[in-house]
Amino acid sequence: MKWKRLVTLAALAALAMGSGPVARAQTNPAVGATEQAGSSQNRSTEDPRPHLGFEDYLAEAMRFNLDLAAQRATVAIVHAGLTTAAQRPDWSADFGLPVVDLSGQGNPTTFSIGLDAPVELGGKRGHRMRAAKQDLSAANADYDDAVRQLRATATGAFIDALSARAILVSKHKSSGELDRIVSVNEERHRVGEIGEIELVQSRVEREQFEADLILAEANVVSADLVLGQVLGKPERIADRLPVPDGTLDIPVRTFDVAQLVVTALERRPDVLSKQRGLKAAELRIELANVNFFRT
Repeated sequence: MKWKRLVTLAALAALAMGSGPVARAQTNPAVGATEQAGSSQNRSTEDPRPHLGFEDYLAEAMRFNLDLAAQRATVAIVHAGLTTAAQRPDWSADFGLPVVDLSGQGNPTTFSIGLDAPVELGGKRGHRMRAAKQDLSAANADYDDAVRQLRATATGAFIDALSARAILVSKHKSSGELDRIVSVNEERHRVGEIGEIELVQSRVEREQFEADLILAEANVVSADLVLGQVLGKPERIADRLPVPDGTLDIPVRTFDVAQLVVTALERRPDVLSKQRGLKAAELRIELANVNFFRT
């Protein structure tokens, strides 16, 4: 059996000096050339889709996201309400047709003219403008909160896409190792060192791992679709689906929980929105009281 072991060692040495994982046909254009272990996690020269870094992706999301565009329109509507609240009541002038005596009895010809100049008393206009300004302040806080939530959503989508690609690269490496194991076992079975059961078992394990590899490719496509959906442009979920360009190697950061709570109460847009909304409601109550008691 000594010569059989020599043959096996020679086969192992030849495989170890080989060119790496067995090439696989790319059936999914969204994955690109990710099985090349020495390349970047997410940069592929074979992928024609546009590559976006995190800052560029975030800036594009801020410009074109549909939810954020709707929130900007809401702020514009509330601002128009401020202009309406600042208006004063319109003056009106009435002119009557002349009354002419057709009976011939000498009645004078009469004319009528009137001017209506309403004056708001009790500071109604001032209360109305203060309430409208507070509404605008609350709307701006709502917009800031929408920006905060969009940044969080876009950041999570970008990280998920990078993570899915990193997992796929790792699985491609493992798949290549399983291919080499199967090749070695085939050579060992040929020289009689192992039986048919061991060879079949290694092949079954390789095929089972192929299912995990296909699932990882599907996860990359799904993460890319979420990435494009955040951008809010039709072409970004079709032929120009973005490819994230970045790395998950970031330095560790530490935070003071107590300071975070204090900062959140002072600066978080959702907290400010509720505070300003409460103040706007109080001003609306004052305006209603003024309109009721100072007619």
